[in-house]
Amino acid sequence: MESASTKRKKTFTLWYRLKRYPRITALSLGLVLILAAIFCYYLGLLYPQFKLFDGVTKYNFFSGQPGGAYYSIGNAINGMFGNEGDSIINRRTSGGSENGMKLTFEKESFGLIQEELINHDDQLRKNVRIVTPLFLDRMHIVYRKDLFKNGDRGVQLSANPDFCVLQCFRDSAININMGPVGSGTRIIASYIMTLIDQQINARLKKKTPKFIQLNEAFSNSFRKMNAYKEKTDSSVDILFYLNAAPIDVIKNVLDSGRYKLMSIDPSFVFLLNKEFGLGLRVADFKGKYKETRNIGTLGTLTYLVASKSISDGDIRSLLKKLDNSKDSINKSLIHNPHRPENQALCEFGFYKFFDDEYETSTKQRLKEVIIFLLSVMTLLFPVFKSVMGFKYIFHRWDINKKIDQIVTQYGNNPEENYIARSCIKSLKEQVINLYSDGLLSEGHYNPLMKRIGLYYEKFSGKIITKGKEKIIIPGNEVNAKYYPNYLQHKQ
Repeated sequence: MESASTKRKKTFTLWYRLKRYPRITALSLGLVLILAAIFCYYLGLLYPQFKLFDGVTKYNFFSGQPGGAYYSIGNAINGMFGNEGDSIINRRTSGGSENGMKLTFEKESFGLIQEELINHDDQLRKNVRIVTPLFLDRMHIVYRKDLFKNGDRGVQLSANPDFCVLQCFRDSAININMGPVGSGTRIIASYIMTLIDQQINARLKKKTPKFIQLNEAFSNSFRKMNAYKEKTDSSVDILFYLNAAPIDVIKNVLDSGRYKLMSIDPSFVFLLNKEFGLGLRVADFKGKYKETRNIGTLGTLTYLVASKSISDGDIRSLLKKLDNSKDSINKSLIHNPHRPENQALCEFGFYKFFDDEYETSTKQRLKEVIIFLLSVMTLLFPVFKSVMGFKYIFHRWDINKKIDQIVTQYGNNPEENYIARSCIKSLKEQVINLYSDGLLSEGHYNPLMKRIGLYYEKFSGKIITKGKEKIIIPGNEVNAKYYPNYLQHKQ
């Protein structure tokens, strides 16, 4: 192993070369910076939090339909956020399903989507960042009380449902709003209705269902439900609504006294998950609306998702703005809550959760940046040596080329031998200077000097002036043939 003094000597030599050859040093530094820039660029594509340069950006926020929690959140955070002039634009959509589709190909975007949809969309999981859960979406199944015979006592879905409940679903429920295409409500509601249809087929005589699926906005259905006046047939018999709770649109319909919330027993949730491979959660409406203490339901978390190109800093800024707007969002959803502490966006400390992770990653990132800078500095010396190595190769090639040119051009007579010897001598001095300046390594220097020595002897000769006549005395046997009287000249 090398001693400390040997390593120190090599270091000092390298520093001397750095100062001695500023052009090579500049070239080496330029190469290092180019490599570092390429490295940072591709690292930024994979991990946006490592981006060194990030300009002002306008982000899309895919939310939902007006009146729902998703749209209220998007509307509250619409505008400027962060400290660098970034802004966000609320984009109205049909709901979580459409949001997921848009985020898979829209860059620089945020969106809201249900956990259940994320779990069943491989393309979505691969192409977006799953940031953090914001609140629990609860399935509201609102039914007209006079539709069911036991409507006043309440209607419940379970793994072993009441015969009358199945009969009413088969015969009495005509107009059902399962949510618009592109919404999470429609997907989850379709599973529920499929399972109810299976139960009807198993316990009742098979019969073609009478119900009509209403393809209209929730706002239209809510307006019709509020206007219902005890007619035999209504324009909306049952409505599925997967959303935050409590929320005004549901509260107003319940306060009218003509509609109620259908209860979902945990056994029905377990059966749904088993039959269709879902991961729905058991939930309830306790404290959400008046007289809903014993009303159970199913739920799925609503997640904030983002394009993979968005950095942690921008996500943190958005969550901070969302956290600051939490009270105004809750008030826009429900103006007169039964229990304010049970408002939707108070259930999870989403900002604190992400902020703790962000602080931890920032400390780790600082360490990585320091390591990166040290690596760049360390990389300078190998690159410098590599550039010097190319210089060694170039000079060796150049000297060998010049030797070949001399051998080819000269050596046909004593006069040319003398010229060749002079050229070889000049090359010898050049090699010595290059070696002394560190532009030739010892491994290149020794073979060159050996070759130069061989040709130097071959072309060795001497000029003697005798009067006005110049006589060339060859120094080897090859040239002696030009001077048969060589010995006489020597005498």
